[in-house]
Parts: sequence; structure tokens; C-alpha cells
Amino acid sequence: MHIESKEEQENLYKDIIAIYDIAKNIVDKIEAHKDDPLMRTKLSLIEPIIEQVEETTEILAEEYLNFIENGQKVTAQQKNDIERTMRRFFNVVIVDTKSRIEGLISDKG
Repeated sequence: MHIESKEEQENLYKDIIAIYDIAKNIVDKIEAHKDDPLMRTKLSLIEPIIEQVEETTEILAEEYLNFIENGQKVTAQQKNDIERTMRRFFNVVIVDTKSRIEGLISDKG
């Protein structure tokens, strides 16, 4: 991807940060109903995902800013860091969440 203008750079950065804002809004909505047992269950499922979204967003934003500031190609180390971050994110979202859901189902069954 080639980003030419400062405005395009700022918009992409805002898009990355927006992911964090969406995750925070979800937690805020669930916590607003924290006395509801169903919401506590939902929060237990989603909280690790939100934490991983926050961490992933922070790393991606930092790497993106580094890329913009030095204007060079992404180094092999930066690429590895980003790939490791994304693998960790997908592991939490897919594998860990699936395990938590299966645990909840088996507890009720």
C-alpha cells in the first residue's frame, strides 16, 4: 500500500485508533448492565478479546507512526512484530474464545 498525502496518513491512523474506540464502547455498554447475569457472562467472553484489540491497536498504531515518521520501507523486524501481533490477536479471538464458549456450554449441559 502506498499512501501519498498527509491527509491519507492521518485518515489511516484514525482508522486504526477507531478499532480501539469501538472495543471500548462495547465494554462500556456491557458494563452499564453489569448486574445482569447474562451481561456478566458476555463480559467474561468479550473482555479478553477487548484486551487483545487494545494491545493490537496500540502496536499497529505505533508501528504505523514509526513507518510514517521515518518514511522508509517496513523492516523485517517490524514485519515480524506486526505478524506476531496479528497471530496473537487471532489466537485470542478464535481459539481462546471458542474454548471459553465451549466451557460455558459444557457447564450448562
